[in-house]
Formats: sequence, C-alpha cells, structure tokens
Amino acid sequence: CKEREPEIIAGDLPWRSINLDQGSPNQTQGSASGFSTSDYTIPGDQPMAGDLEQTPDIVFTPEITDLAASLENDPLRIYEWVRNNVHFEPYYGSRKGAHMTLLEGRGNSADTASLLIALLRVSGYPARYAYGAICISPEEAESWLGMGNFPLACEIFAYSGIPTQPVVYGGNPLALYLEHAWVEAYLPYKNYRGDIITEEGVRWIPLDGSFKACAEEESINLSASIPFDRLSYLTSGADLASDYFIDICYDAYYQAYPGGSDPQSIFATMTVIPEELAILPNTLPYTSALSERFSSLPEHMRERINLTLKELEEERAGVASLLG
Repeated sequence: CKEREPEIIAGDLPWRSINLDQGSPNQTQGSASGFSTSDYTIPGDQPMAGDLEQTPDIVFTPEITDLAASLENDPLRIYEWVRNNVHFEPYYGSRKGAHMTLLEGRGNSADTASLLIALLRVSGYPARYAYGAICISPEEAESWLGMGNFPLACEIFAYSGIPTQPVVYGGNPLALYLEHAWVEAYLPYKNYRGDIITEEGVRWIPLDGSFKACAEEESINLSASIPFDRLSYLTSGADLASDYFIDICYDAYYQAYPGGSDPQSIFATMTVIPEELAILPNTLPYTSALSERFSSLPEHMRERINLTLKELEEERAGVASLLG
C-alpha cells in the first residue's frame, strides 16, 4: 500500500523574507506641486457613501462600538484617545486593520488611520484616508521612534518597507521624507472648535493619530544590580539562559527589590507623551505632499499571506493543523 505522507507541521513550512523595496517617497502633490508649508488645504468636496461604510480594514466590532460610546462619540475625545493610547510601529500598508490595532494598542500610520476612521464612522462622522509624503525634522523622527539616533531611525523606516529619503547636507541631517497615511474627517465647524454641535460650517479636518512624541521609561539595570554569577549558572542545571533568569536572577531581583516592583520594569519601554487638546488641530503637525484620498485602502496597500493547503490521500490539511 502507499505510504502515508507525513503530517504538516507549521514550524516546518518554508518561509522567505518579503524583501520590501526601499524606495523613495512620492513627493508630488495632486493639486499643487511639492510640499505644502502653510496650513492644510481644506478640500471642498462632499462626502461619499463609502466614507461612512465598513471595509475589510474598518469593521464596526463590539469593541470599537463600545469604545466610541465610552468617548461619547465625540470627535475630539476619539482623536485624543487614539493619539495618546496607540503606539506607533513602522511597517508598510495595512497589516492589522482597525480591530487588531485596538486590541494590540499598536499600529503603523495606515492601521492607526483605520482605527480612527472606524471610531469616527461608527459615531456617524464621514471619514477617509489621505496618503502622501511628509517631511519631518531629525529630532521629530528620533522622538517618534523613541531613540536619539537619526541614521538608525532612517534605517528602521527604510527596512520596514516604507519609502524613505533622508536629507543630509555637509554631513548634517536636515530632514526626513517618507510616505505616510493620515485621516480626513468631515466635521461640523462649531464642534470642531469645541462649541455646541451644529451643522454650521461642516468641513474636512486633517487628523493624524499616529504621529507623536515618545519617551523611554527608565528601566532597572539588572546586570548592574544583580551581577551574573557564572559558577551558579554552570551548577544550576539550567538548560537555557531563560531558565537561569527565572530560577536565579528573578529571585535575586525580588530580594533586591522587596515588595515586588513590576517585573516589566526590568525592560526598557517606550511611552507616548500625551496631549490634552481643547479643540481639534486645524492642520497637520508636519509639511505634506498629498498623493491621493480614498474611502477604502487599495489592495496593494494590504499585507497578505498566501496559504497553499495540500490535499492528502486520507485527510485534508486544514488551517488548524497548519497552526499546530
């Protein structure tokens, strides 16, 4: 009889790097050439039906609906919550969508825009994506990623697949251009200024919940406070360094810090520097060159995984078996 083929195990599947191109950002603007250095140009068009609808990236899940309700469906509070609570991660396109970005509390510009749009749309406000190139200073790039190294920040953006172009003159860094997504929301002007909600002066307002300053929280230097004992490690019988950390270093940590500080304080973490706003901003926090606007992200901006399921002679390999 025919020999049965081995079971498919997720860890044995072949893999490869996505090898994203490190391209340069498109710095041309649809309505005007180059970057806008003045206040954001307010478009005069009316919202389309799609500006209130769900998309593959924007789904009105119970969690998103409940969050919007807890913020009283107020555009100012919604924007402030997204800006102050969602950490930025550099990668290209949509990877998580609004729901997973909310659950993880992390996302890039496109996924953070999806979350902000979802909260606005479920609250009854038309909102859409805007996409183009932005120009930020070296200090802003460093603060955005929470580091004091501009060349490293440029490499992180580029190797994440984001079209990026640093500007250096005479060996001195001047700026960083990169492609970026933000949001345009169609809001009543009075509400936009923080007054009583009316339909007076309804207009498109640019909002970016992903661009923010971050700071590194102080962490405990474990190696300095709890020296590594090589002999103890060798005689501990630990098979892995992590075992040693848990069995020995962790105990020593609690002896050094009685009462038990949060173990996460061992590790360096980044925190968003919060902003409390009285009104929504009237422009973007950087210069920009708009390329296009859309109600739903185009397919080429969505990250996808291709799965090939092989039919075996006696059984089918389902998704559950691929996941172990």
